[in-house]
Amino acid sequence: MSFNWSDFLEIAELLHSKGKGKTLEQAYFRCALSRAYYAAFIISRKYAESKGESFEREYGRSHKHVIDYYINSKNPGLQDVGENLKTLKRWRINSDYEDNPVFNSMTVESSLKYSKNIISDLKL
Repeated sequence: MSFNWSDFLEIAELLHSKGKGKTLEQAYFRCALSRAYYAAFIISRKYAESKGESFEREYGRSHKHVIDYYINSKNPGLQDVGENLKTLKRWRINSDYEDNPVFNSMTVESSLKYSKNIISDLKL
């Protein structure tokens, strides 16, 4: 049985809703941002692979390669996927590695929206 990567988006939505106003709100929000990104990223990678593209699975570089694949597409809709992935990745990196950013509910809602749009646009 294959894992359904859009389940990460459902987890992100749960983390967002459960975290609001909690003592650990930032931890909930950061985890939600990360899961929203990975739902969109893996589905985007799988979509591109289904179209014949291949990506090396070397640490960190596959993310850039997948994003570049979409940004460099001749299809404006796929370029939007790339730009949204790029934004999601930036938020994910900040949420996973940086001490100082404080994430609010609006940022998480935006990440959920971007992720949903990517998944919907690719219809995988």
